[in-house]
Amino acid sequence: MSLVPPVITRVADEGVDRVLRAIRAAVAELQGVPIVGGKSITVTIGNNANKWIPHNLRRPAKLHISPPRGGASSTGRVTDITEEAGVSEDRTKVVVLRASGWGVPITVDVWIY
Repeated sequence: MSLVPPVITRVADEGVDRVLRAIRAAVAELQGVPIVGGKSITVTIGNNANKWIPHNLRRPAKLHISPPRGGASSTGRVTDITEEAGVSEDRTKVVVLRASGWGVPITVDVWIY
């Protein structure tokens, strides 16, 4: 998806024109932030299980994981194990998460960018 350049107009009032230029600059800066090209994926991970999440962003992936849903206790954790020994997946195509200590399968939102 390509972004359409904004229509640039000039306003007679210099103060308003200065504010519009500042807004355009802020929007242009935000469009360059990696999260704009990211993905949000909802996944269910079994207790003490690994979950492969393909994303195909073609760049090294960073991720944020939401708090779990699904009646889980508060003692578990979700860990990114993509680069651990025995897994070693290509981070530009897939990330691997492990949920442990929850007692039940959990559902989380994963933001990959």
